[in-house]
Amino acid sequence: MAHVAGLNLVVFDIDGTLIRSVELDDTCFVRAFADVLGIEGICADWSRYENSTDSGLAREIVRRHLGREPSLEEIAMLRERCCQLLRKAQARHPGAIRAVEGAAAMLAQLTGDTPWRAAIATGSWPEAARIKLDAAGLCVDNLPCAFADRAEDRCEILRLAVAQAVQRYAPRGFQKVVYVGDGPWDVHAARRLQIAFVGMAGRQGAAPLVSAGAATVLDSFLPLHKVLAALEAARVPEETVS
Repeated sequence: MAHVAGLNLVVFDIDGTLIRSVELDDTCFVRAFADVLGIEGICADWSRYENSTDSGLAREIVRRHLGREPSLEEIAMLRERCCQLLRKAQARHPGAIRAVEGAAAMLAQLTGDTPWRAAIATGSWPEAARIKLDAAGLCVDNLPCAFADRAEDRCEILRLAVAQAVQRYAPRGFQKVVYVGDGPWDVHAARRLQIAFVGMAGRQGAAPLVSAGAATVLDSFLPLHKVLAALEAARVPEETVS
């Protein structure tokens, strides 16, 4: 594929990458299953599931606990209840959902005079993602976005986001694509698609990302020149020996 000279793409995850909300998000997600389907005792270590996306987790949790596939109506009810709980939790705890330091300025800069364009690929359902982004004061409405309503597999969500970005910004392709995420599953997705990766350290620090194969891990989007340098130097994660 021919490339647009000098034009690159950076694709961001949302939870734990652009915003800090993982603890609150997990609590609301797990509570929704108890409220809608009476499912208790959910393992919230999402690395133990086949697909660590809202849609993939919902399907696997119902399979594990109820021994069947969830209906479309049940999925819709879970999505709605999760959003209700997020809104209530945000109202009770203002500031519990916040942007990662420098995220807003960086997104604004990437849509300006740089060789980079931005897109969003998140394992969150779109309604929940927008609640969290609004609470954090981040707007991505002008960016190509792919959410968990489009696919269960994170690789497919990432692939969809890149395809949207190509269509909008660079029909002949990008010179370089970098994925920025906070979980080992993000590293694995980048490796599978042979996309360069930069990690964002979460509540467990950089260690899980480094163990998964990430060569570069940031702890914020400040200063901007450091972030841009990390994007320029980013490479495809290497295979790790377990």
